[in-house]
Amino acid sequence: MKLHFEDWLEKQNIDSESMSLFRESIVCYKAGAYRASLLTSFMGFLSVIRWKILNSSKPDNIHEGDWERIVSNLRNDDRWDTETLECIKRTDARKVIFSISDDLRRQVFYWKDRRNDSAHSKRNKIDYAHVETLWLFISSNMGKFAVNGNMDSILLKIKRHYDIAYNSIGKPTDQLINEIMHSIEESEIETFYSRLHQLFLEEDRHYCDDFIILISSDDESTFLHFWNDLIHINETWERTEFMV
Repeated sequence: MKLHFEDWLEKQNIDSESMSLFRESIVCYKAGAYRASLLTSFMGFLSVIRWKILNSSKPDNIHEGDWERIVSNLRNDDRWDTETLECIKRTDARKVIFSISDDLRRQVFYWKDRRNDSAHSKRNKIDYAHVETLWLFISSNMGKFAVNGNMDSILLKIKRHYDIAYNSIGKPTDQLINEIMHSIEESEIETFYSRLHQLFLEEDRHYCDDFIILISSDDESTFLHFWNDLIHINETWERTEFMV
């Protein structure tokens, strides 16, 4: 039987090393080796975060020397997992890498402790429910770990998506839509829509600045197609009213 987590993984843009860890965790889960499954699942999660940092440009608030040290540690087989956790832990505005809530940070370290329970055979019991709950945590929150902040990072990716210097015309938007749905909090939706609308206005002088006309028209605008994909992809977003 195919697991929900397997279906979710197939839709993600995940590097091969991280994907290998997740697949190993699924094999262990199906074999009833839940400690091993939880351990490899958490390491897969950290591996994705590491991959995101290594494939991002230096945040403006991070000193060049500090960034070089982080990158060096992340490429070190003996230090990468500890360094990844240190990157997640940062809260100082002058050093922060991920603009995430303190609650989300605490949850990461809760699962780090469960990883330790699994690795060191501690008395805390690890069962299938722990693995499944960890998978729910990963699938619900992995997209929120965007270097330089969620909203700004995604808006930059959308801008580059339509820049022919970076992408060919007509490239699918599925991955962008998926990242939006997993990265933007419900409380941020209205702000995100407003900023996206402003971005499209700045990028195309022919872009319609009346949102209602834009959604109801038959115009073949590239940006119109993006709006349609975005609004109809998720019931929660579709029912939200926006002032843009």
